[in-house]
Amino acid sequence: MDHEDLQLEDRIIRMLREANMIKPKPNWPIAAVGALAISAAALVGLQSPWFHSARSGDREYILALYSAPDNPGGSAQEYGAWARAHHTGKARVLGGDELAPAVATFGSINPTGPQLVGFFRVAAGSDADAVALARTTPHVRHGGSVSIRPTVG
Repeated sequence: MDHEDLQLEDRIIRMLREANMIKPKPNWPIAAVGALAISAAALVGLQSPWFHSARSGDREYILALYSAPDNPGGSAQEYGAWARAHHTGKARVLGGDELAPAVATFGSINPTGPQLVGFFRVAAGSDADAVALARTTPHVRHGGSVSIRPTVG
């Protein structure tokens, strides 16, 4: 369409609207869905365990949880209760998650050896505080292994 055709189309649409023969498309459903999505994302973000941050002077660590393929470990409720109980103190849980099986692996990984099954992100005033917290995880009680790794950043 050229410029004159677009002007004619605009003029016809305007005249039809003024005569109440057509109505503008309501944009509120799209706006409502967008607002709902943004609100939900904000709410989830604020309630997410990743929203917690380390205190000044604390160092962050990852507690990597490893299990043998035939060891299911404890329940998600047990791990969640442990994490919630350790949001304060010398070392505290900032977040974490269970991991699904690997989508793909590259390099030398032993498929029958211990597998990375989850992690906790923690903050602690010292390595010793992080180690002390890691020893109390339900994962250790269920025969799993925990590797404590400080983050670089």
